[in-house]
Amino acid sequence: MDQKSSKFINSSLIAALLLAVFLWTTISQNASSDTVTSTAEVNFLDVGQGDAILVNLPGSVQALIDGGPDSRVLNQLVRYMPKFDKKIEYVFASHPDADHIGGLPSVLQSYEVGEFVETGKTSDSQVFKKMKNEVSQKKIAVKTIRQGDMVDLSGKAKMEVLYPDENAVKSATTNNVSEVMRFYYQGGTVMFTGDAEVETMDKILSSEPKDKIKSDILKVPHHGASSAYDQKFLEEVAPEFVVISVGKNNKYGHPAEVVLNALKSLNAKIFRIDELGTISFVWSGGNWVEK
Repeated sequence: MDQKSSKFINSSLIAALLLAVFLWTTISQNASSDTVTSTAEVNFLDVGQGDAILVNLPGSVQALIDGGPDSRVLNQLVRYMPKFDKKIEYVFASHPDADHIGGLPSVLQSYEVGEFVETGKTSDSQVFKKMKNEVSQKKIAVKTIRQGDMVDLSGKAKMEVLYPDENAVKSATTNNVSEVMRFYYQGGTVMFTGDAEVETMDKILSSEPKDKIKSDILKVPHHGASSAYDQKFLEEVAPEFVVISVGKNNKYGHPAEVVLNALKSLNAKIFRIDELGTISFVWSGGNWVEK
């Protein structure tokens, strides 16, 4: 065999080996992705002092509720979204405050987004304008939600909107126009509360039946601020697990001692992102299981 033929054969063998490695890696990664999205998974992302929650659903369907204060959310999405998935089907902006939407412009730039879900409450802040500009430039479908609406995320998953109503959007503070939503999946429930305060929770208690408030997991309102302490609401939710989305050594003193004491009285298991980092739950065997 001459030298030229030998080099050709060696090159072909190397190319075949590289192709085999690539195919094996792709298959194994996709298999991992299928495992991740074979049931509902709710990830309370570690984005510092702010909120960002990623819901993974079967069929590589995602819902992102808020994006934290800055682009740190992108590192979290890479870790908790299925590999090679560059589309987020639903992005919810709970309200216009920067610690909830600051990272959304980066998300909208980096991912294809199927639908942008908001309350219609506006802000003069630069980050709000940047977020809305990205939505407009990419021609993303916009859905404005109100109390009583239902967002069908997939065949087995939906998001029921408990707040705000039209009057709140017109007159309430941004915190009290937060999207308060109850997520359903095969009997499992999670309550998302944004930065809702006592005013909002009292209105929900007076307008919604108890069976729409009871939830397995509660995202504690407004990072555990005392302004969001509502004992009656906590008792009606009666969660098994509570998650406090809060940054380490934050300047606000969140979570407040009164809120922590109230949560302890519920006998719920408390998870703090400032202590544990990202917190994930998976729906398995008819129960939420910490991942």
